Amino acid sequence: MLLNEIKYVIFFDYIKDIRRYLYEIETFLQGQNLFSAIVGVNHISDESDPFSPRLHIIKEIDDKRINIIVSQISITIVVQYKNDYSLEYLDDEEKYIHDIVINIRTYLKTLISEFVICFESFSVIVNKIYTDFDDVTVQEVTENQDESRNITSTEVDDNLFLIEDTSVYKTYKQTQSIIHPILVKNKTDNFIGWNVVLRKEINNRLEYNNTENSNGLLNFDQAINLLNNSLSKGK
Repeated sequence: MLLNEIKYVIFFDYIKDIRRYLYEIETFLQGQNLFSAIVGVNHISDESDPFSPRLHIIKEIDDKRINIIVSQISITIVVQYKNDYSLEYLDDEEKYIHDIVINIRTYLKTLISEFVICFESFSVIVNKIYTDFDDVTVQEVTENQDESRNITSTEVDDNLFLIEDTSVYKTYKQTQSIIHPILVKNKTDNFIGWNVVLRKEINNRLEYNNTENSNGLLNFDQAINLLNNSLSKGK
């Protein structure tokens, strides 16, 4: 399977005036060599949706793109992989994003006195295209189904949720210019195969729900073990 994306999200107590810290955050990311460009975000008031991005930084690397997105209640670090990135590098990439998270988390605690972590989420997305339908074994699918999806959320050790999202859908080679995706003709002659996409997420939202004095930090080693074990079953 190929590695598509690794994401880490830190959810924190609502900070209405997060905008006042954006320049310092941007400067910090530049110093950490995590800055190539700023993505334009809609200018919205502090009273608007707290999930909406207030800052979006991109760092371009040869084989991947790092997105760092700040809202009033979260900071999201997403590593998106280019071309055919082998899953054999997963362990190194998981550590790579965790090192980034630790640095950003430590900085925000220093910068913002009211920065209080609620819980964290760590997820991995992988995929593989199968040309032979009989090789699709992750879930029951029939050849006449264009798409099939299954999502489960399981409690682990009374403090974690393990979310397993499996999608199987037919994939086609595009031979025409795309004016709008809905107008593209998926012809039988252009059929590539069945794309199997696995998304695995670990978060400690359950601990946040049930514990008054949790520090909000996700146990990274435990999360990696659970994610990798779940991925190995879906290969």
